[in-house]
Amino acid sequence: KYVPNWVFKNKIVSAYNKIPRKNYISYHFVDAKEDALEFIASLYSVEGVKFDDVVATVDGTEVCAQFITEHNIEIMPRYYHRSVFKFRIPYDLISGETTIKFYSRDTGLPYQTLTSQSFPCDYNTQMYARVGDYLVYPTGNALFVDRYSKGLEKEKRLLFKQAVKKLCKDKNDPYAKKANLIRTLHNLVKPFFRKQIWLVSDRADSAGDNGEVFFEYLRKNKVKGVKPYFVINKDSKDYKRLKKIGPVLNPRTKKYKLYFTFATKNISSQLEHDIMNPLFCRPYLKDIIKCKNVFLQHGIIKDDLSSCYNRLADEMHIFVTSAYGEYDSIAYNEAYMCGEEITALTGLPRFDKLKDEAEKLIFFLPTWRKGCLVDISSCDLVSGFENSSFYEICNLSSVDISSLKAKHICNSLKDSKVSNNKDKNWSVF
Repeated sequence: KYVPNWVFKNKIVSAYNKIPRKNYISYHFVDAKEDALEFIASLYSVEGVKFDDVVATVDGTEVCAQFITEHNIEIMPRYYHRSVFKFRIPYDLISGETTIKFYSRDTGLPYQTLTSQSFPCDYNTQMYARVGDYLVYPTGNALFVDRYSKGLEKEKRLLFKQAVKKLCKDKNDPYAKKANLIRTLHNLVKPFFRKQIWLVSDRADSAGDNGEVFFEYLRKNKVKGVKPYFVINKDSKDYKRLKKIGPVLNPRTKKYKLYFTFATKNISSQLEHDIMNPLFCRPYLKDIIKCKNVFLQHGIIKDDLSSCYNRLADEMHIFVTSAYGEYDSIAYNEAYMCGEEITALTGLPRFDKLKDEAEKLIFFLPTWRKGCLVDISSCDLVSGFENSSFYEICNLSSVDISSLKAKHICNSLKDSKVSNNKDKNWSVF
């Protein structure tokens, strides 16, 4: 930065680039839009560097990046500041091997580039992702986009497998030892798993929500090539009842962890960590674990909950919504990072449990709100409750609720894609 004309500049820059970097770029998702590839990436920094310091280039030409959100995150043994942003690359700019690089606007030096899927493998490993007709993979300080071909994909797959194999040879790494055991068991029983495994759940200690209703639907309406399992603790009062509906797995067992390595969908109303991510050594098994998360929800979101539920934190494949306003608040709120591709307007599965009676009655069951209570334990109402917006809404003369059936969620899962269903002629009750 300060001595651009020094004869030793190249040597200094070369030496600096070999120092383990405290700042790096991680790309998380690539979506194929109509006219461009859209990337969601993060700048991780322990030096106070933020989004404004990032310059994204495509074959040397700067492209516009859009800030999404920022927060702090712990990746042992460091605390990072993470700035999440997105950028687009029009298809007409992609010809052959297109190079994407991220530079520091302040120093002009490149950031190291990796994928969230490659950890903890060597960051120079070419962990690839196929997106439509393209293959995306990082190498050192660059991210590459190339036209898809079977030969290129085979090359990247081989490189990644070699890196994983090398990683798991570390005899002093307890996670590597555990991963090797799970991999061995996985390969031994693999011939017996001929169907897709779909894991369905509510809470680990209870059922009775959207997960149970969706599981019951799957048992009555068989999906070809799919075997669903309900996940719940054996000591739960709902365990025996769920066993009468279909096969059940206890998330506390080794059996569940083994089945998790074969699962293609993890479908939950709660996204509890012990169920959605039971393997601490999961990063060492990235080459065999292909599970995608589906969030059924347990209600209708009225606030901005993007800090709790978002595509980056929960690796969502589908985010279920039930009302037009709710759909818009999630699909078009950048902080959720879902967009129209991930957000589905289907309604909650438990809506199917409501009966269609001839009598014209509206069944309205509001949940409690913490702000309406003096104390949660006593359930005494705050003074002036009758003037609150919650009270006013609950006393409306009519409520319009959209009823969308569980089969539409099932179709979305089966097709492995989500479309914008807002224009469909759904029934209303």
